[in-house]
Amino acid sequence: MTCDAVRTQVLQLPDPRRVPDALRAHLAGCPGCAVWAAEAGRLEGLLERLPVPPAPAGRKAVLVDDLAAAGPIIRRVPAVYRPSGRSPLRAVLTGPVLVYAGGLAAAVLVAVGGWLAFRGGGDGGTAMAGPRHPLLEKVVQRNLALAKTTKPNEKLDILGGLADDLAGEARDIGRVADAGELAELSAWYRTAADGVVQQAGKVADAPGLRADEKAVALAAAGKKLKAAGDDLERIAGESPPHAQPILREIVGAARKGEDDVQKIADGRGGK
Repeated sequence: MTCDAVRTQVLQLPDPRRVPDALRAHLAGCPGCAVWAAEAGRLEGLLERLPVPPAPAGRKAVLVDDLAAAGPIIRRVPAVYRPSGRSPLRAVLTGPVLVYAGGLAAAVLVAVGGWLAFRGGGDGGTAMAGPRHPLLEKVVQRNLALAKTTKPNEKLDILGGLADDLAGEARDIGRVADAGELAELSAWYRTAADGVVQQAGKVADAPGLRADEKAVALAAAGKKLKAAGDDLERIAGESPPHAQPILREIVGAARKGEDDVQKIADGRGGK
């Protein structure tokens, strides 16, 4: 049995923490799949802690604390609808096999999945059945990329891209979204920007990177944060009154992140 087949079957299990003997033999001899299955099981447990909304129609997702303990994470994520008897993991993720890196990207993946499932109300039971939203696709790809690299500068680039994705969503819906939707995006962006700064510190301290590699990575991260701030500052001035202060919160987070990354690049520390 191939690794892809095993991982697909793990994802299809009612509970990926309970692996049948037919799959366990492969996991015992394949460290890569064993780690993958363990991460799938860990995310399953985290999703079980998310409360099911009492009434899907007309309700915004419920925010909860302590999604995960390791790495830069989003501390508050929306509740995810899960039909009775169905794995919470599969309620969020369907389709191709996905690899989880944990930490920030996985947290955003769960948060965006829940948020998109409840945007605009809907009947709750079928909200996730249609094609994926472009933002969710982007976050999935960031998650995959993060899982494939161990290089701190590449991780910084991926997390910077994740922050860009969230800023881009705020830009796209800034003129039409309600205050609640924008507030959730603002919270996620602030945490993503903090994650970029934390990873920037790891790049600066990485013994395996040359000075020029560190400089390039840090400059690119600062440039992304600056571009997001500039773009959203312009959008804020063109948005409805209820949206302007929330969009400017995101601008402030981008500016602070840019400044913190520059401090790290200059050897003055960050945050």
